[in-house]
Amino acid sequence: MKHTKIDGHPDLIRDVKTNAVLNNNKSEYEKYLISAQIKKLQKNKVEKIEEELDTLKEDMAEIKDILKTVLGKFQ
Repeated sequence: MKHTKIDGHPDLIRDVKTNAVLNNNKSEYEKYLISAQIKKLQKNKVEKIEEELDTLKEDMAEIKDILKTVLGKFQ
């Protein structure tokens, strides 16, 4: 693959065959990968919390139904 430098952008190169612009800065790429991993972990954490909240809501609804049934027997 042949590449040419892009004037005024030391971290960017252009692929001669496809004309694609590529970032040649390894440290920025590593930062991007770390950032993407952190976002993925945060998303998973939020999804887990949402699932736990849904379970708690279902449990509370079940407890309310049981209490209504028990209280209804005393009336």
